[in-house]
Amino acid sequence: MFARLALALFVVVASRDSSCENNNTGVLMLQKRDHVEKKQHLKVDQAEWINVCYFTNWARYRNGLNNVGKDSFEMGVDGDLCTHFMYGFVFVQAGGANGGYMLKSNDPNADHPSGHEAQDGLCPEVCYDTTFRPDWSDPNGERCDWPCSPQRTLRGYEALTKGMKKKNPSIKALASVGGWNFNLCSAKGSEVWNQGDLTCEIFSEIAADATKTRLFAANIIEFCEKWGFDGFDLDWEYPVVAGHNRVDGSEAPEDYVNYVTMLKILKEEFVKHNPSQPLLLTAAVGVGKPTAEAAYDIPGMSQYLDLMNLMTYDLHGTWEDRTGCVAPLYTTEEDMQLAGYDLSVSWAIDFWLAKGAPASKLTMGIPAYGRGWKLPSGSAGSPGINAPTAGACAAGISTGEEGFRAYYEITDRLTRSGAMKKHDSQRVCDYMVSDGEWVGYDDVETVCAKLQFAQSRGLAGSMVWALDLDEFQKGYTLINILSSGGSMCGPTTTQASTATTTTTAGTTTTTTAGTTTRTTAGTTTRTTAGTTGTTTTSTTTTTVSSTTVSTTTTTQTSGTGMCIHNTDCDTSDWCDQKEVYEPWCAQRPDCPWPYCLRSGETSTSRTTQPATTTASMTTTVMTTSIGSGACIHNTDCETSDWCTQKEVYETWCAQRPDCPWPYCRRQNSTTTLTGCRATTSAWGATDAKCQAACGILAPGVWPCGSGGPCTC
Repeated sequence: MFARLALALFVVVASRDSSCENNNTGVLMLQKRDHVEKKQHLKVDQAEWINVCYFTNWARYRNGLNNVGKDSFEMGVDGDLCTHFMYGFVFVQAGGANGGYMLKSNDPNADHPSGHEAQDGLCPEVCYDTTFRPDWSDPNGERCDWPCSPQRTLRGYEALTKGMKKKNPSIKALASVGGWNFNLCSAKGSEVWNQGDLTCEIFSEIAADATKTRLFAANIIEFCEKWGFDGFDLDWEYPVVAGHNRVDGSEAPEDYVNYVTMLKILKEEFVKHNPSQPLLLTAAVGVGKPTAEAAYDIPGMSQYLDLMNLMTYDLHGTWEDRTGCVAPLYTTEEDMQLAGYDLSVSWAIDFWLAKGAPASKLTMGIPAYGRGWKLPSGSAGSPGINAPTAGACAAGISTGEEGFRAYYEITDRLTRSGAMKKHDSQRVCDYMVSDGEWVGYDDVETVCAKLQFAQSRGLAGSMVWALDLDEFQKGYTLINILSSGGSMCGPTTTQASTATTTTTAGTTTTTTAGTTTRTTAGTTTRTTAGTTGTTTTSTTTTTVSSTTVSTTTTTQTSGTGMCIHNTDCDTSDWCDQKEVYEPWCAQRPDCPWPYCLRSGETSTSRTTQPATTTASMTTTVMTTSIGSGACIHNTDCETSDWCTQKEVYETWCAQRPDCPWPYCRRQNSTTTLTGCRATTSAWGATDAKCQAACGILAPGVWPCGSGGPCTC
């Protein structure tokens, strides 16, 4: 069952590739593309959704493409864009007044009021009032002279802790320390702004000594109070791991325990200093399997951190000799063979949950950038993922780093040069091919898919690296989507795969030439009779009689004109939904038909005749097993067509924290499934259309989930 996240509301057709008739292939695809079918929390209350935004103080020095020598706050950031801002990066160095390590600006020009190093603290409060006028009759009165002139443009620390909080007092501002260069022992300090081998041992040293940690905590508190920060974000990349904590390149195994001890002491000191409102304590954490397993005692660290921001990006890059998406949501069999495991965003989130991280403390990282390569000379056509490469792509015009492109650099290239944009529906990621270069990245469509996945796992929210890499000149395209928790994503979040396979428990027959018959047989609905361990088994069949259903799949429209609402009722069941689809189509670069149409395009060539379908449908969908105990292979052939696939499913089920039924089951598990109907006429919903859509989608997936017009 591979209907992509929010597949079109009333699509019934799902093409079945003959190569997937083999059960083993179906199993493989389930392992890779077992989407948001469980623990649905979709379309969360926007007020509850956390959106963490990393700010970088060095972005002010970029040129070109709307960069004007100012930081993000100076150029304007909406007060509702981010709930938490991580100010990256504050420097950690020896020399605190108490003898411990302290926090200090690494660039006063970027961080201090008016860029004046001597103004080592916030200006007097009255100097934040733009109407202030000095009382010259008072010889001791405040003058608010430069660098604290009331008419100054706020930058750096004060732009966040004063300016942004004036826009939205609920914003949380955190001082972030560390980062990749800070812990990269192989880099010479002179090459990475006095970091690298000069700083890579600092966190390990502090964590190993309780006294040093308490002195560090005191200096953190002093710095945060001086500048108005609400918390401290530790970006230690990474405890234990070789090359990141010892100048000689060796591992630091003691960090595994010391890291948790360090967090414990920091939390204790923050609470002791201000019991009613202690500083927040958060961390950015790595997600690669070797790193996560070596570096983190996940249950231990979860006790003391308020948020754990998963760095679910940089899964592929120019350290590899083949193309790859920077943050694919899913993987394929080929990807797994190359990486040795399921290196994907979905796997990383499930790994952290399975290891004991509370979902309520996790955010999913989103990259507002891409990673790119040069293609070998003579490369024909449009190479896809895992294609051979010839080094890093050229540096972006503004970011200036080889193999790296800001999202705004990517969209500029797509607009100006006619670069070819491709969408990989299996992995849920995009890539651009242009002038012998290949760049993998996320866009609105893939971000929406990821948000839906994160919400299906009940995560606290999202995190983005970084504020200054998004389309700031257009109001932060990607981050706006994140800030809404996905509510801005519209009726579909991703297009259907061009080779979508529908796999259900039973027999499925699909036809794509106008007539569709979909029968799911031999399935069982399990309901709980109110007592733990008591299960009632019955078969539920829903009959749809003489129902006319449009069997049009979602495709990208042809043509080059503006994307407009398709008002031709012969080709679109949504022709009369002007208020919904007119603004939505205008914002869709893929212009999905039949909802939308390119201006000047004729729709008659796209017409697919509706089919009259009479089918006995058991609306069994993939869902989460309820109950306790280990997750085991479901060997009941009455309820699962995969009952005999012991070698594949026994291991797979044991590793699945969500325990998806019918492939797996928990001891004493129970599952309840019910029919589908329209609860509103919004989006053109009817009972028949809801039945058709929800019959092939996982529970809770739009339109059948929270916030959708259908209920199941």
